[in-house]
Amino acid sequence: TFVCDKPEGAVGDFVSCLDAMNCAMTVGMTTNANKNSAIALFNHQMTPHHQNAVNMCKALLKSGEVQCDDIEDEDHPHCQMVHLCYV
Repeated sequence: TFVCDKPEGAVGDFVSCLDAMNCAMTVGMTTNANKNSAIALFNHQMTPHHQNAVNMCKALLKSGEVQCDDIEDEDHPHCQMVHLCYV
């Protein structure tokens, strides 16, 4: 598990989702450095890492916990999260 002290309810469901995504990311990032190329290794590591970030954003937005009426409201923390996930 990647998240400790999992609560019950909606947040607990979100934790389970994150754990599954993080497990998939770890599997995707696990490799040998067999191409003799730092660039190839970097790309192999970063692709699943960034895909996981996209998936985490999708899950967070789907959770219904983020409430933003105006995405241009840069001062509201929820709107900042929406902007982070879409940009």
